[in-house]
Amino acid sequence: MTKRERADAVFKCYCDFLDGKNFKYQRDESERSIILQITGEDFPMTTLFKVEEEHERTFVFSKIPFEAQKEKLTDLIMATTFINQVLAIGAFCVDTENLYCSFESNEIYTGLEGFNAEYAERVIISAFSAIEKYNDKLFAINKGLMTVRDFSKQL
Repeated sequence: MTKRERADAVFKCYCDFLDGKNFKYQRDESERSIILQITGEDFPMTTLFKVEEEHERTFVFSKIPFEAQKEKLTDLIMATTFINQVLAIGAFCVDTENLYCSFESNEIYTGLEGFNAEYAERVIISAFSAIEKYNDKLFAINKGLMTVRDFSKQL
């Protein structure tokens, strides 16, 4: 299987999974990208899934929908460090210049074949599960409603 065939197969398995679950999403076949928005228990989650042929990976990016307060950046960085220690897939990041938190993941598929709905489900559900579990806690820390110490005790 060539890199192009593998990238097309990965992109197709994502679309097939989302179609099979009746998700509404935006898809750009020429870029092999998907923008999916799901409303969780608190915040809407907009997530980009991009299949990159050259690097044989799926890049996942979701900006958490609140602006980080400058005086809370250190707390947010500490909280994301704690979170990242327990995540199996992906990581939370703090952009200190543009004042936002995000979830990012790189799923390498080099050498894999036989992509199916289970593969897509694992990547998509793991991203949304992590975002849903922690976005409200990061928001609470940002607003001063929770301390990093209190948050770390919940992990």
